[in-house]
Amino acid sequence: MAVWGGLCLSWGRPSREQQKACIAGAGGFNYDPKFHGASSSSSSSSAEPEEAKEKALAEKGFFVNRSRALLGSGDRTFRLAKSALLSWRHFGLGWAVVDPETPVAKGPSSASA
Repeated sequence: MAVWGGLCLSWGRPSREQQKACIAGAGGFNYDPKFHGASSSSSSSSAEPEEAKEKALAEKGFFVNRSRALLGSGDRTFRLAKSALLSWRHFGLGWAVVDPETPVAKGPSSASA
């Protein structure tokens, strides 16, 4: 596994131990704090207009996608969608996977393999 600027690259799926070592070695690697929460919608009327926020992000190389898709309705759909998110299935792209045992929580780092 190669480490480059806080980013770990591997030809194969890294073991849990390698993932933990990568996260530990990354230290404070993350986006600039000024970007944390930058794409979240604000409910305050004094907040910067959404278009201006998205333009500022685009100038820094980000793309905000606000697309939506109706999955269904009702309790069953909600439970299935929640289960999918909590087990990180939205990262199941064939080339990227997050260990489904990784807790969903604000703050901790995670690794996708």
